[in-house]
Amino acid sequence: MTKRYIRLKELKPGLLNNYVPSDEYLINTKLQKNEIYLAKTNSDGNQDSIWGFKSENNVFLLGDSSVESIYLRLSMKPQSILERMLLENGFEYSVYNLGVSGSQTLNIVNLIINKLGNKPGSTLVVSIPSNDEGALDLKNNYFSDHWRYSSIVPAFNRISTRAEKIDYEPFEKNIKMIIALCDILNLKLFMTSIIYNGENTVYEKLNKIASEVCSHKKVPFINFEPVFKEGKDYFYDSLHLLPSGSIYYSEGVFDAINSTLVSNSLAYLSIYDICNDMVLTNTMIWSESIKLLIGSTIRVIIDADFPMDSSSKQMLLSIDYGKEDIQSELPKSENSEIGYFKYISAPAGKRVELLIDLKVPNGCEKIRFGLRSWKSQQVRVIKASVSVVNA
Repeated sequence: MTKRYIRLKELKPGLLNNYVPSDEYLINTKLQKNEIYLAKTNSDGNQDSIWGFKSENNVFLLGDSSVESIYLRLSMKPQSILERMLLENGFEYSVYNLGVSGSQTLNIVNLIINKLGNKPGSTLVVSIPSNDEGALDLKNNYFSDHWRYSSIVPAFNRISTRAEKIDYEPFEKNIKMIIALCDILNLKLFMTSIIYNGENTVYEKLNKIASEVCSHKKVPFINFEPVFKEGKDYFYDSLHLLPSGSIYYSEGVFDAINSTLVSNSLAYLSIYDICNDMVLTNTMIWSESIKLLIGSTIRVIIDADFPMDSSSKQMLLSIDYGKEDIQSELPKSENSEIGYFKYISAPAGKRVELLIDLKVPNGCEKIRFGLRSWKSQQVRVIKASVSVVNA
């Protein structure tokens, strides 16, 4: 007999992968045809933010593919936007995204037990998955043997019997279990409505049930439904967010949770522009000079369109440490205008957001960054910036 397991809905731990939507997928979406999307997870299978901030204070975002946001640039994923808002406003918190495609509320119950049971004091934001509709449409709902919705795997049935009428009681029980678990495990819970656009009476019913349970149990409920239902400009299809939608979602979460978090007057994250919306030339474009504190970590983030004329060394990143006698891991050009440098390459004909981590040499108190063209004369930088994180 085949050994069975409880399904743990998560992304693969240690994931570092570029995702490209298929031509078929792109037909009815607002996604760009030439863009590559990077997804990365830590050793726990959680997507962390682009800023790389590590703290003992954590916020976890749970939900389905709407939260997972595979087809958003890292800087525009909810965990990155929310963590940026927290760090810039003096909240020393790391934000992790545990959203995963296909998840439903019983999967979230399993996830909380098995992944967050040792994270007391953490803040959880659970966005109700739209996939609960599919589970509830089956005769045995969350306990069917359907390959997509079964909580126990392997499951191979693709033609499970449909319910004559949706029974919402199992969903209500799952919401109550999530609330009870968070209470037992000392997790600060916030819940949000389903992330969707357009009309869907089942989603409306699920949101109403969850809202009423949360009200009765005194759990904050963030209701995005009125705005998202009408907000086509927030979505690239009916369930998945564009950058504008991710910003709106993250701002709503920030407004709901910030009064419950510990803060001080420090800004842990600062971001400095190198250049925006320009085609690079042979002339170096420099950022301002950035003052560094001991222990600062820096990351260069470049969102650019790379042309078809080259796929190697398309641009050059130059680093000025403000001193001549610095011990850098980077090579140094004989050209004094360039100094220490790193070549930047990306797939030809694609828009990509690149992350470049750089070590701060001992004794470096200020730094600036420059960009110029190299083998290609057609690289268009949409946004290039430097993040500085102070622990």
